[in-house]
Amino acid sequence: MNTKQKIIKHMPQSGAVYGIVLFILIFSFAVPNYLTFLNLTNVMRQSAVLCFIAMCSCLAILTNQTDLCCGAISSLAACVAAQAMNRGSSIFIGCLLGLLAALAMGLINGILAGYTTIPTFIITLATMNIAESLGMVIQGGTIHIPYESFSQLSEGGILYIPVPVVLVAVLY
Repeated sequence: MNTKQKIIKHMPQSGAVYGIVLFILIFSFAVPNYLTFLNLTNVMRQSAVLCFIAMCSCLAILTNQTDLCCGAISSLAACVAAQAMNRGSSIFIGCLLGLLAALAMGLINGILAGYTTIPTFIITLATMNIAESLGMVIQGGTIHIPYESFSQLSEGGILYIPVPVVLVAVLY
């Protein structure tokens, strides 16, 4: 096996990898500050949220099901937690209430998927719409959390690496 064949053998087979590289190249020339440390950490911080939701969706896909509501339920959990904290609850109680709201929505999904013949696509589509609507009603469209220490979960860093990126790496 010659050198060229060895290189080709180890190259990614997915076109998505090449697409990402192409976008990085295009944006690095088109946008002056694109490859700066500040921008790259910001992109990683914002991508971490999608990684969390993708991990949840992956669990449904592994069982040959479809889950459209992961993002909406996580948004509802954030709205419930923020509303609880804005009304004077501690960070722990706010997060617990947000997790309980997400658990309740997941329980509804699980019961409907397990005990009815309704396709999971339809169940989770309906749950997605319900969760999005409840989140809008609860918060009125904006989220404000009064605790500075809580915002450090999304804005803080460990050795210049954003905390959400560290959490994704640990969970992955």
